[in-house]
Order: sequence, then C-alpha cells, then structure tokens
Amino acid sequence: MICAWTPIAFGRARFTCIAACLAAFAPGLAHAQGGPSPEKMIRTMDDDGDGRISRDEWRRLPQAFNRVDRNGDGYATAEELDAFLKMRFSDGSAPRRDGNRPGGEGSAPPLGAKSAGYEIIDTHVHLGGAPKQRDFDAAMEEALSKLPERHIAIAVLLPLPQHGRNPNKYDHWELRRVVRSDRFRVAGGSGILGKMLYSAANVSENEKEEFRAAAEAMAKTGIVAFGEIGLYHLATPRAGNVFGFTPLDHPLLDVLGEVAAKYGLPIDVHLDVVPEDMDLPKQLQGAGNPGRLRANLEGFERFLTRNRRTKIVWAHVGFESTPYRTARLCADLLGRHDNLFMSIRLPRGSPMPSSAMDSGGRLKDEFKRLFTEFPERFVFGSESMYGSRVSRLYANEFVMYQSLLAQLPPEVARNIASENARRIYPLGGGKAVSSVR
Repeated sequence: MICAWTPIAFGRARFTCIAACLAAFAPGLAHAQGGPSPEKMIRTMDDDGDGRISRDEWRRLPQAFNRVDRNGDGYATAEELDAFLKMRFSDGSAPRRDGNRPGGEGSAPPLGAKSAGYEIIDTHVHLGGAPKQRDFDAAMEEALSKLPERHIAIAVLLPLPQHGRNPNKYDHWELRRVVRSDRFRVAGGSGILGKMLYSAANVSENEKEEFRAAAEAMAKTGIVAFGEIGLYHLATPRAGNVFGFTPLDHPLLDVLGEVAAKYGLPIDVHLDVVPEDMDLPKQLQGAGNPGRLRANLEGFERFLTRNRRTKIVWAHVGFESTPYRTARLCADLLGRHDNLFMSIRLPRGSPMPSSAMDSGGRLKDEFKRLFTEFPERFVFGSESMYGSRVSRLYANEFVMYQSLLAQLPPEVARNIASENARRIYPLGGGKAVSSVR
C-alpha cells in the first residue's frame, strides 16, 4: 500500500496510508471509523497556530486541499473542513483518494495496486541540508526508515554542491562512513573537486594534472557518479542554500568529463537554465542571488558537445525555480545530445511550464510525450534531504512518482522507475552503459 503523504509532512509525524486518507475524506467512512474532526486536523497540521491550515501546512494529497479551500484564499478553515467532511455527492459516490469526484474534470488517475508494484531507484539523495544540518548518522536512520515505504530499491547519496561560502565542506567519505545498508550507493566530487571547479577558469597545467589525479583517485574508491556539481545553482529563499556556479568553459570541467568517461561514471549536474540574460525573477529575490542572471544554455550545449563520451545527468526536470526548462526545450536538447540524461523531481503540481504535473496531479501531455519519445533518457532523482529541517517537504514526491508511472505505458514506466538507472550508473546487478556515441 502506498502512503499518501504530502511534501509538508513533518518527519516526526506518522505516515498515513491511502485507507486512512479515505477514512479522513469520505465522510461516511470517517464517522464510522472514528476519523478526524476539523478541530483535530487543525491541531495536527496548524504549525503556526493561527487556527487554520495553509497550503504549505497541508499534510495530505494536495488535490484534496483544492476541494477543502472553497474560497480559494490558500487556507483551510474549521468551517471548510467541516463542510468537506460532511459533504455528500448527489450521486451517492464517495470522494476518490485524490479528493476529486470519480471521473471529475482534471482529476488524476487513482494510485492503484498496479502502480504500487514499481520499484524506484532514486538517483539524487542528500543527507542533511544547510551547512549546520549535517548529522549524517541521524539522517541515515531517517533514510533507512523511509526507503521501504517509498518503494525505493536503491538510493544514490550525493554531497550537496558546496560553493565558496559554504563553511562545512564534505564529500563521499563522510557519506560512506554512515552507510549501513546495500540499498545505498555513493557519489562524490562536490567537496574535493568543487574547491577547484567553483573558481576562476584560469588554471595551470600542473593544476589540471592535480585535479585529474584527485578525480581518478575518487573514481577508484567505488563511487557510482561524480556530483552533485553546481553548474548554475540559484539559491531559494526558504532552503538556506547559496548561489554558485561553475564556468561552463572551465578546463577542469572537461578534465572531469574525461575521467568520468574513462571510468564509466555519469556526472550529476545542477543547472538552473537561463536562455538569455535577464533580471532576477521576483520569487528568487532575497536569497543572495545576483540581480542579473547570465545566459547559460549555449554554454551548457558547448559543454555537452565537448564531452560527447561523458554521460551527463541533468537534475530536476519537472521542477524548476524558473519557467524555462520546458518539455520542448528538453526534447530539443535530448535530440541533439545523446550523452544527456535527466532526473525527474516532482515536489508538487503547478501550471508553470517547467512542472511535469498539473495542480490536479495529472501528467501534462507535453511531458508524457517527452518521456515516451525518450524512454531511456530519464531516471528519478527526488532531492530528498534526510535528516534536515526540510526533509518533510519531499515525502509526497513518491506518491506523485507512482501516479506519474501509472499514466505512462508500462515499458516506459519500468525504464524510468529503475531500468534506466541500472544502465546509466554502475550500481551492480545490471548492464551499465559503458560509453555514449
């Protein structure tokens, strides 16, 4: 049974399964089984104590919130919750698990038993979050407790991008120290190699050789990828991270590409795409980002072209802080660069063109075409930050993943769920892609 838990579920709270959600939101079931009252729901979810539940505080499927919040002000009040719990459809049917009427306009397919059968390989996982949230032992305990219920067969741990102002640098050795299960694999490079990558591109031949030696030594330790490398990483106001970038013409970036190709390792990169020079979008202000963003799309394509034998996994398709990474852009780049792969992140649905899911939980047509047209180029990468204060924000992704898989042809779904990751990464137990044309 898949747990129906949203991104704002606190780590200390218990996971609630689909049946419990039905009990909570089907009025007859709720009363018959002692379901929660509006008052109890507010006590459970109202984190700021204002007597109502905001969209960010909501801990169940986001589609249900849309039905509770009848006046659309972004808050669920006791009156609205009471009306929702007492509601009876005129045809006598009960609300679906996504909070919509059966067959309702814009509703997503139910998360049935078929979708629950997909195992997931999560290729983009962190322990801890901001610099002061790095209790890796506690983070590992949380990860171990959550992987089975999220249907995660393997999780790839990556160090966060660590740009110049980050005071607590770490790398693969810190992650490997706390691994206590064969469900985990480890990537590396942002701490050790990032010291040189996140700097001016003017380097000597001796520095190139030092970098190459460090990268090769790291590859020989058994890491499964280099990353997370911040090619262009915008800071977000709530995350507590910092802005940073790697010059896309940096000669050490090409050295890394050569080493990665030699050892059959992909490079996991974060690139908030900027198609042309522009002012900083309003939603990204106040986090230390530059006031003017510089175009990076052409530079990224030149990097891909220079390193055609290197597998590049571009993180966070389906969710971007800017609206420019559309399905059309992704298709164009995948068509031109067969060494490019992408990992999917699904925090919540949105009308924004860079979001793969709409606000009702349905996979958008353009992204369905994208995933179907390039069925071997996508993997999952949740960005989960176990053991951090924002860990709770990622839980609902795995419900949405199963919903996404249920809306794709079965063979495409199996590829995205796990098979592509086994081919792209040297995880063991599968035939890895050794090189790219």
